Parts: sequence; structure tokens; C-alpha cells
Amino acid sequence: MAIRLLSGESVDGSATFAGEVTIGSGEYLSWGTSGSAAIEGSTVSDRLRFYTDSTLALTLDSSQDATFAGKITSGNDIVNA
Repeated sequence: MAIRLLSGESVDGSATFAGEVTIGSGEYLSWGTSGSAAIEGSTVSDRLRFYTDSTLALTLDSSQDATFAGKITSGNDIVNA
């Protein structure tokens, strides 16, 4: 059985999926207010973008390069981007 949600539609509650879940290119997987915490995938530019507080935080591109919008912290070390 297939479940199809069109743009602007939502379902309350939880869902469990077995297998692949496909989201259209350029669309978002969001938590909370639309886009406030989200992941955007694009097959056109072959990248993933991660948003927090409605702000772009991280981009992973097709070369597996990561572009951070802020500081990177590893243990006690902080690298300014």
C-alpha cells in the first residue's frame, strides 16, 4: 500500500516504513515549524543541506566536501569557519 502526501498536506501521529522512502529533489524533511530544523536534498546539485533555527548550518556536496556555517568543535579544539 502506498501513502502519498501532496505539498502542504500533513499527517498527525507516527509512521513506520519498511524499505526506501523517497522525497522529491529540492524538498525538505522538516521538524517543528516549516524549515526551522530541516534537511534538504537535491539531485540537481547533488547535495544535502542541513538547517537549524531556519539557518543553513551544513552543506555536503557531491565530492563529499562539508561546508560549515559556523564553528567546528572537536573535543577542546575549536576551528572558526
